[in-house]
Amino acid sequence: QETNRLIAARTPMVVFDLETTGLSPTKDRILTISAIIVRWNTYFPEIERTLDLMMNPEQPIPPSVTKINGITNEMVKDCKKESDAFPEIRAFIGDQPFLCGYNSSRFDQKFMEQLYARNGAAFRPYCHMDILPLARHMLDLKSYKLIDVSHELGVDAGLTFHKSMDDVYASFRCLTILMKMYKTER
Repeated sequence: QETNRLIAARTPMVVFDLETTGLSPTKDRILTISAIIVRWNTYFPEIERTLDLMMNPEQPIPPSVTKINGITNEMVKDCKKESDAFPEIRAFIGDQPFLCGYNSSRFDQKFMEQLYARNGAAFRPYCHMDILPLARHMLDLKSYKLIDVSHELGVDAGLTFHKSMDDVYASFRCLTILMKMYKTER
C-alpha cells in the first residue's frame, strides 16, 4: 500500500484540519488552518514543524458556526486575509503533499483545492490518508466523529474539539494508535 511505503521511507506527512465559515468549499471560506509535519521512524513519529493560522474570511461568520468552533467575527477582523496568508500556507504544505486528516478527503481537501485555485495554484496531494475509513475498519462504534473515536482510543485528554490545532493532535493520536492496531491485525 502506498501509505505504508511513504511512511517507511520517512516521507513527511502533513496532518491537517480546517475550521470554515460553512460547508460549501466554493461559497464558504477557511477560518483556521492547522497542520503538523510528521516523519515516522522505527520507534515513534516525530513532529517536525507546526502551522496554526487564523484568517479573515472577508465574509460574516454565521452564528451557527461560531456556536460550533467558537470563532467570532471580532476574533478574525485583524487577521491576514486569505491572499496574504496563502504564501505561508503553500510554503508549509506544498502543492503535492502526503496529506492526512480526519474526514479530510470529503471536506478539508475540497476547501484546500478552492483556496489554492483562488490564489492561482493547484492543490493535488500526492497521497491522502483519511483516518475516518481506518477508524471504521478497526473500531465498532455507534459514532465515528473525531471526538468519539478519540475518546474510545483514550487520546482525548486536554483537547478542545473543533479547535483546529487540537483536532490535528487528536487526528494524529488516533492515527498512531489505529496504525498499531492495524499492524497487529495483519
